[in-house]
Amino acid sequence: MSEERQPDPKALYVEGTRILGPFDYDRFSTAIPKLKHRTIFKAYFWAGLRYVEGQRLHDNPEWYIPEREVIRLPKEAQKKHKQKLKVRYIPVKDQLAEVIEYFLDGPRPPTLQAWDKNLKSWAVKADMNPYGFNARMT
Repeated sequence: MSEERQPDPKALYVEGTRILGPFDYDRFSTAIPKLKHRTIFKAYFWAGLRYVEGQRLHDNPEWYIPEREVIRLPKEAQKKHKQKLKVRYIPVKDQLAEVIEYFLDGPRPPTLQAWDKNLKSWAVKADMNPYGFNARMT
């Protein structure tokens, strides 16, 4: 597992977290074997959700307003230490629109630790260096 400790010189990282380009995204997302996990990943990725925000959104599906094509995250959804916005709005368009209802109706996202472990194992399955794969990458 020495490759996990070293960044891939061809990949892009921000503060040690892997950033997926379009081709990397395609390769990685197709390596996720279960539809429920692929749906969770896509919902997080396309919404730009922090992991805890996605868990809270799943527990509060009324925050998704389909008529306005928006997710309305109130302050209690965010709970970020230096939070400046009282409410955060996420537009639901294109790729996110395809998965949001399945995400909300599907199983609850796993724990943060399990999700990090899953992301690394799917990276290996996609023949990618798992360094930097973590919940912050979405």
